[in-house]
Amino acid sequence: RSIAGTRRAQSLGGMDFGDAVRLALPLGLFGLGVALVVYLAPRPPPIFLDKKRKRAQIADVKELSHDTKRYRIALDTARTVLGLPVGKHLVLYVPNPKQCLDSGKWNSKDDPDRGKQEVERKYTPVTGDETPGYVDL
Repeated sequence: RSIAGTRRAQSLGGMDFGDAVRLALPLGLFGLGVALVVYLAPRPPPIFLDKKRKRAQIADVKELSHDTKRYRIALDTARTVLGLPVGKHLVLYVPNPKQCLDSGKWNSKDDPDRGKQEVERKYTPVTGDETPGYVDL
């Protein structure tokens, strides 16, 4: 080696350019691999319920019998799950229809929510987190 090469090697802590490349290349590939694993790793789905009132759309209504209907409520995204433990219920708030407010009747019977602008009903879902994107009531 020449004296100039020795000085350069000493200034890099005894490492020449070839040694630096041999060290940097595997470290760079390792870092890239870790970044790809983190980026591509499955993420938990978003959860709809967060103890705040939220708006949701009725996606479908299916009549199951003369006195039973299944309401399908769309959640925020196709990946979103409800996030409600099994056996628990949720509370739906809907506007009280004007005709009920005016007449005080609901289905020809006294309206138990007479005078309230908003009606509150509790439902236990029949689907769980296994059905992302919607919940059935």
